Amino acid sequence: MEIKDNETAPMQLEAADLFELLHQVQPSISVASEIFTVLDEDGRPRDTASAELRDIRLQLHQTKERIREELQRIIQKKGDALQDRTPTVRYDRQVLPVKATLKPRIPGVVHDYSSSGNTIFIEPQEIVELNNDLRRLARKESAVEREVWNQLSKRLQPLSGRLDTTFKTLIEIDMAVARARYAQVIGASPTRFAESDEAPIQIRCVCHPLLLWRSLHSSEKTVPIDFQIRGSCRAAILTGANAGGKTLAVKTLGLVALMAKSGLPIPRRLGEHSPKTGAILDDTVTVPYFDRVLADIGDEQSLQQNLSTFSGHLQRIRGILRHATPSSLILLDELGAGTDPAEGAALGIALLRFLVEGQRVRFVFVTTHHSELKTLHFQNPALFENVSVEFDTDRLEPTYRLLWGVAGKSYALLVARKLGFHSEVLHEAVSITRKVDRIGRQRRCPANSL
Repeated sequence: MEIKDNETAPMQLEAADLFELLHQVQPSISVASEIFTVLDEDGRPRDTASAELRDIRLQLHQTKERIREELQRIIQKKGDALQDRTPTVRYDRQVLPVKATLKPRIPGVVHDYSSSGNTIFIEPQEIVELNNDLRRLARKESAVEREVWNQLSKRLQPLSGRLDTTFKTLIEIDMAVARARYAQVIGASPTRFAESDEAPIQIRCVCHPLLLWRSLHSSEKTVPIDFQIRGSCRAAILTGANAGGKTLAVKTLGLVALMAKSGLPIPRRLGEHSPKTGAILDDTVTVPYFDRVLADIGDEQSLQQNLSTFSGHLQRIRGILRHATPSSLILLDELGAGTDPAEGAALGIALLRFLVEGQRVRFVFVTTHHSELKTLHFQNPALFENVSVEFDTDRLEPTYRLLWGVAGKSYALLVARKLGFHSEVLHEAVSITRKVDRIGRQRRCPANSL
């Protein structure tokens, strides 16, 4: 995903703001009447805008009719020489699709050939001059239309400031109405920005807007997500099972931040664990203000640029480091993936410490399968938090809920068993895992091996 850089001021419009905007709209019946007298609904000059324009368009109509009649006469007389009895256009000229073997039957100018070479597109000699007249009249029509636009602009120029203000104000009002209608349809909560950077982030029951929109038109259910971030926390490391919703959580937080900056209410629903399942929450949500949302999400290899998965991640992270500020939100999906696990984990730890302790960015949300990154919370619990996606070990299914303050497990072998993976391979993998865990414990505590 490309770096998102949005420094637009928040557009939270209250009723008083809308009334103030309405006062800036200065309609003029006389101006509107003149514009619609001269121009049609598509902005083109009407026939009545100019006597010259009316005469040119009449000549254009008559010339097109003469061309149509001439082509129909040729089709009726020499239709057996044509691949298709329907005239077509090549390079703004009316032509007929002629069989290549019968080309002499239709004298004229050759404009094109079919890919097979079996069809030749010929402008019959009888309409060459008529096509020339048509193009000449079309150019003349365009010149007269430009003159009509210029004359109208000159007459309206003294009112340009008033019209420009009204136009921009109407756009702003239209955007406000669109946001309100969207919020009404999808069911969303109004937002306000936190007054302090140290304020905790408590955004409950948030839904990904695209998934919620899809669920409104289908039987699918959207599981809400809770973001419960301590005020001093600057980074959350999200771990857990594959297909458990880690990337979805990262994208949802980014969208929440961008929607709030755009003045869009946040889509929310109570989840299945609530007694009011699916109920819409309309209480105001407090969100942090991020000047930029910078993201590295997805696996974007590039054969053209000779980039591997890992190199692609590094390229995007380099860009993030260039643009990050103390007020930025940074989203990193699968940090440290695509390379040697030990080196990937080390690079991930160093990067997070640099962003949080060095550049002191507002917040970093990370997904990873490297267990080493979970240790950052124990090294500096004030700045780092562990989060996991909940996994139902009985049903061997993710619940898509976030558990804050809990480090997650990948459950790779359990998921593989559910998917019907080869039992002998799974048995061997379990034995290897136990052996590796035992060796790891012995290295950490040599006395246990005695």
